[in-house]
Amino acid sequence: GASSLTCPQLLQRLGCRIVKYSCNTGARSETARFDTNDAAWAREVGATVRAANADMGILIDGDGDRLRVLDHTGELVRPDLLFLLFSQSIGDRCRGARVASDLRRTDLLDACVRSWNGRLLTVSSGHTARMDLVHMGNVKLAGSYEGHYHFADRFLGFDDATYAALRLAEYLARVRTEKPGTALRDLIPHEERFQSPLKRVVLRDERSILNTLGDILREAKKDEPFIEGILEDHDRMIRVSAPGGWGVVRHEPETRTVSLFYEADGEDTFLALGDLLRDAVSTAQEAMLHQRSKEDIPLES
Repeated sequence: GASSLTCPQLLQRLGCRIVKYSCNTGARSETARFDTNDAAWAREVGATVRAANADMGILIDGDGDRLRVLDHTGELVRPDLLFLLFSQSIGDRCRGARVASDLRRTDLLDACVRSWNGRLLTVSSGHTARMDLVHMGNVKLAGSYEGHYHFADRFLGFDDATYAALRLAEYLARVRTEKPGTALRDLIPHEERFQSPLKRVVLRDERSILNTLGDILREAKKDEPFIEGILEDHDRMIRVSAPGGWGVVRHEPETRTVSLFYEADGEDTFLALGDLLRDAVSTAQEAMLHQRSKEDIPLES
């Protein structure tokens, strides 16, 4: 898209040295509709980053509103960890600021925001919800795991991936004035954690599973001290917190699936979270099918 022209030019104006890769404006560009949860397309870009000895790699989708970043080793930076870095850059300048993220976020973010007396809000994954919160909720930064970043401290609040890339380059340069040689990877928290790949479960009912799933998880919490908390965004996601870990179930109505992701400090918590989420989704599906059979409503094909 147009970002393949504007982003390199603007980064060069900041003084960055640019190595272009697949900067195509055509609709058939392979990055036009990339899946932010699929790292396969980034392998060649990572190789280019390493070969050029670059500080980072920048990938922007065809619409110009989603950003993915690779560090100097060619490894993808997780979107929630990049949001944490952007939050820290906001906190350095605007102590006490409010930032908003969807529920798919590292539990390190809470401590980061508290460190500069900020406030972390939860926002639905939808674009409209993020924009409303930025413009009406006095939020300096909002973001989602898909790679949308809305800056409202020195910008207009919409999710411009080129602008987010410029802010990242600016922040790294600012850090290097005090600590020469700092790499992007040095600014990203790296904890050894057990992480699941993104798991998708096909739904047998076209209706949203979240209300039923929420009821099941809240009931399980009464008898299961393992569950510390349950958060819902009343749109597409439920987040479960456990000691040293967390997991998210996200409804994907376009594909009639739910996606599961979970991570934890220890293997026992990791396995328990996976079992909990899978069992809850299965139980919710059975409950919804049972209810539909009582109502005698045919399933959609």
